[in-house]
Amino acid sequence: MEISEPPCYYSKVDGLQGSQLIKAKRFIKLSLVKPLTNNTWFMGALPGNSTNYIVVRNREGSSWGCQCQFNKKTGNTCSHILAVQLYINNKLERGFVSTGAEKLCQPI
Repeated sequence: MEISEPPCYYSKVDGLQGSQLIKAKRFIKLSLVKPLTNNTWFMGALPGNSTNYIVVRNREGSSWGCQCQFNKKTGNTCSHILAVQLYINNKLERGFVSTGAEKLCQPI
């Protein structure tokens, strides 16, 4: 899977920065996103980091949470949540069998 690194930018929507998108794409490229349930994912640590995280989504799909300090402190979308959303969207584009999780994923 080809993953290009966009220039760093700032979006007023959730305060996403280009570096977060780059990091999220690295999680995908390295296959570090692992579904645990329809609403819970395990995020393996990137090389050079030893911290794993759990990303959760409520049943309605309206809110996401992560154990990382960025998400806990700001309440904004972190690279871990973004990676899970990219993971779900990628599965949809490739035509994988539905798990029910994707119907709750908001487009990014």
